[in-house]
Amino acid sequence: MKKVWDTSNFRKSAKTRPTLLTEGIKTMAARKKKRSKQPSQVPPLDERHYIAMELMIKPYFDKKRGRNRRLSRTEIAEIVGVSRMQLYRWEQRKDFQREKDKRLRSYLRKTVPNGRTYAEMALAGDVKAI
Repeated sequence: MKKVWDTSNFRKSAKTRPTLLTEGIKTMAARKKKRSKQPSQVPPLDERHYIAMELMIKPYFDKKRGRNRRLSRTEIAEIVGVSRMQLYRWEQRKDFQREKDKRLRSYLRKTVPNGRTYAEMALAGDVKAI
C-alpha cells in the first residue's frame, strides 16, 4: 500500500498540517468497528469471587497485634490470586455487591445474638457486651 503526503494546503495556514492519504482504503467512518447490539456478557461469579467476599467480611485473629482485624484489599487480592485493581472491578459489579450483602447479613445474624446491637445489650445489663 502506497502512502502519499498531501501537501497542497501545507503553506496556506500555520494551523493546517499535511494529511496522510492512502490509496484504496475506505473512509474512516466506514472502517470503524460496529458495536454489538447485544448486552455484554459478564461471566458468573466463581469460587474466587466467593473467597474474596468471605475474606472481606470476616475478621481474622492477628497474632502480631493480638486482636482481630480485617484484611486489606491488597492482602485479599494476593490470597485470591488476582490484582488489586481486578478486585476493585469485582466490587463494582452489581451481582458481587448483592451476594456480598447477603453474606454480610447472614454473618451478622450469626455473630450478633437476637438481632440486638452490643450497645443495646450493654444498656440492658449484659456485661459480656461491654
